[in-house]
Amino acid sequence: MKMDQKGFLVTTSTFGPDARGFAKDKSIELIDGANLLYMLEEQGIRAKIQIPK
Repeated sequence: MKMDQKGFLVTTSTFGPDARGFAKDKSIELIDGANLLYMLEEQGIRAKIQIPK
C-alpha cells in the first residue's frame, strides 16, 4: 500500500516567486504568516506575529 506524503513549509513572512515555483509541482504546501494566523484563529487560538527590533 502506498501512502501519500505531503510536506509543509511554514514562514511567519511571505514566499517569493522562486519558492512558489519550486513547490508548484511537488507535494509541498506553503503556509505564509497571514495564512498561519488564519489557521490558528480557526482553531480558537489568537496569535500575532511580532518581529523583534
